[in-house]
Amino acid sequence: MFNYDEIRCEKYNNHVFKCILKNEVEIRLVVHDDYDQEDNIYYNLYNFDDHKDNMVYTSKIISKIISIIPNDELVMELSDDDFEAEHGIPKINYVKLKPFNVGKDLYKWNSPDELREIYNLLKSPSIDNSEQYNDLESMINHNYGLIYTWGHWDDFDDYPIEYCAVFSGASI
Repeated sequence: MFNYDEIRCEKYNNHVFKCILKNEVEIRLVVHDDYDQEDNIYYNLYNFDDHKDNMVYTSKIISKIISIIPNDELVMELSDDDFEAEHGIPKINYVKLKPFNVGKDLYKWNSPDELREIYNLLKSPSIDNSEQYNDLESMINHNYGLIYTWGHWDDFDDYPIEYCAVFSGASI
């Protein structure tokens, strides 16, 4: 179990907790940073499942903070369309990429075929560190390596732009 004051900090910002309220209702609350008029930061708990509920849940309302809910569990609750809008790839691709994932936006491959599979599951992002910009085959110099992904929003075209860098022969 967690202590109310313990989770109201930067470490738990945007984390979701399973809680029991004083009226014995089970609820999921998210820690969210807020600012006062002097730009001081503080952390409050809000209803994770009902975004229209803008009430701050305090220790006077919460009976127990039972557990933290893993992000992967929350991610899989999204509809397929919402998931793709938020993550840029279909949910099924996300699941298939999990065995290759070794860090935030970092994937390890152990054969050229695995590299091709990861690249396709990522929806073929532009290769930023290649001479031919999208020539995946020219990036394969070893039978193992890493692929790192990132992106940004193109405000002019209102469209996400996805990139990757392929590091043949790299490992962690």
